Amino acid sequence: MFRTEVKVHAEPKLDNRRHLARRVRTGPRRCRRIRQQYRDFEHRLVRRLRDARCVALYGHAGTGCGRGVRGGTARASPALLARVPFDPVRSSAAEYSGAASFAGDPFTEPHYLNAVTIVYPRGRAGRPLLLVQTASIFSGDSDQIVLTQVLAYEKSRDEFVRIYQHATGRNNNEEVRYIRFGRLIGDIVSVDPTGNAPYGYWVTVSVLTPEYTYKTVLRYRSATHYGDNNPLAVIDSEMPNIEERLGYWKSGMPLPLPAGACPRPRLIQMELWCN
Repeated sequence: MFRTEVKVHAEPKLDNRRHLARRVRTGPRRCRRIRQQYRDFEHRLVRRLRDARCVALYGHAGTGCGRGVRGGTARASPALLARVPFDPVRSSAAEYSGAASFAGDPFTEPHYLNAVTIVYPRGRAGRPLLLVQTASIFSGDSDQIVLTQVLAYEKSRDEFVRIYQHATGRNNNEEVRYIRFGRLIGDIVSVDPTGNAPYGYWVTVSVLTPEYTYKTVLRYRSATHYGDNNPLAVIDSEMPNIEERLGYWKSGMPLPLPAGACPRPRLIQMELWCN
C-alpha cells in the first residue's frame, strides 16, 4: 500500500483520565505526568469552549469575555462543560461500524485530543463553530478510532449543541476533513472504505444549512481504489469528482488541486494524480 494519509494534529496528543486509572501503578513520577497531561487535555478543550462561547456572544475571545463563567479561566471547566448536554470527548463504539463489537473496550475510548479549533464556515461575520477531533489508543495493528465533531453555541439555551459527528478508523486511508478554502468552504467531506471489491471508498459530503445543521448532500463510490499507488489523500484525489457531482466543476475548467505541490495534475478515470 503506497498511498499516504494526511493528518492534522492541531493539539499535542494527550492521555485521558481512563488511561490514567489503568496506569496508576506505573510509578509516582509517571502518574504525575499523566495527571498533568489529562488536565492539559481538559483545559485546552475548556478554553476553546469558552472562546467559542465568547465569540458567539461578544464577537471576540479577549480578556474578560468569560465573565459569568468564573472569570473565564481554565477553572471554569465544570461550568462550561455543563453547557454541553453530552460529553464532547467521548466516542461511541456504535458510531464506528468497525468497533460495534467492541463496546466497552478501552480501544474505543478517546485517548488523544487531535484538534479543538474555532472555525468560521460563513466567514468572520457568521456564527463560529467548534471543531473537535479525538482519537482512541492504537490497536495492535496500529489502527485507531478517530471521532470528529462540530459543536455550535445556542444563545437562547446558553449551551453547545452537536451538529455533526462521524467516526472512522485510520488504517485504510479514512479521513474526515473540514474544508477551509475553495468552493466547498465550510463543508465536511468524509471517506470510508467500502466493504467489498473493487475496494474503494464511500465519499460523503455534508453541507451547513441556513439553520446551522449539517446535511448530507452527496454520497458515492469513489473512482479512487485502495492500493492504486496514488500518493494523494483520497479526498484530494476525489476533489474533481466531488465538485463535478455538485455542479462546481466541469471538463475544461482548471482542476481543483490540493494545497501542496502538484507538478503534473491530470485526471485518470476521474481520479486526480499529481505525479
